[in-house]
Amino acid sequence: MMKKQEGILKAADNIGSAVGLTVCIAIVRIFMNPEMQDGAMRDIIVNYSGNVFVFVACFCCAIWELAWFTQYVPLKIQYGNTRKQVFIQEKRMKFYNTAGVSSISFVVLIACGETLDGTRILGTIGSLLLIQTLCEFVSTISLRFRRWMMVMIMALAGCIGFFTAYIATGLIKNKEVHVPMGFTFFRENPLFWGGIMLLVLLGLTILSWVFLKKVEIRE
Repeated sequence: MMKKQEGILKAADNIGSAVGLTVCIAIVRIFMNPEMQDGAMRDIIVNYSGNVFVFVACFCCAIWELAWFTQYVPLKIQYGNTRKQVFIQEKRMKFYNTAGVSSISFVVLIACGETLDGTRILGTIGSLLLIQTLCEFVSTISLRFRRWMMVMIMALAGCIGFFTAYIATGLIKNKEVHVPMGFTFFRENPLFWGGIMLLVLLGLTILSWVFLKKVEIRE
């Protein structure tokens, strides 16, 4: 059975990868525009510890989610873990990833004097949970229906290509990476949209469990 310490270490790998990639992107941004005005460094920290960091973290967590389900879940079930145990392990990892990324982003933003409103908090936590849950759902489908495995691999390759192209284009053309998270509509009716997101998360989670119970493990 996966130990809690192992789960924390794996989450630390994901979070560390997100931090490392974000710092590297910020360094490239600084070197491409060395003549910065007063206050520009603070703006870079705010931008890159906010939406950019969350965007990169979503990418890292998505890669982990897809790889963990397709590679390690069958092995864990073969070596004695029940499907229920595997399902709970994934939820624990999802919580660690979301809590770690959100905490780092919020702490840095507060340290820079930014105000955390409900839209930013809900957008950060919601986007992380939604991306991981969606990848979990896609992975369980690929395990249940093996013929979809190649489709998932192609989709994963496309996501990696899009991520790389988006970052490179932003740095080359604009000397900046701007990532609008698109959660401003929460301000108008946060309870309604928050409820919709919760229903989507619950629905995808239930479907993932249904497919995971029917996965055939070939030795």
